Amino acid sequence: MAISTGTSDGAIVRLVVDPATARLLDFEQQPGDRPGTPGAHAANLYVAFEHQGWVNTIGAVPTS
Repeated sequence: MAISTGTSDGAIVRLVVDPATARLLDFEQQPGDRPGTPGAHAANLYVAFEHQGWVNTIGAVPTS
């Protein structure tokens, strides 16, 4: 499953989540392409995760 949002400068941010386990599989950021914005000359960013988990507090480390 993918969760996407757009920003005011046209960038797109997408999280890809496994619907069965709720594990984050991928983070994607596509820069905005509006002239005059910082994203006009930026590169795409793709990050794949080997291991992660959800926690309830900042700084906590997932146990599974």
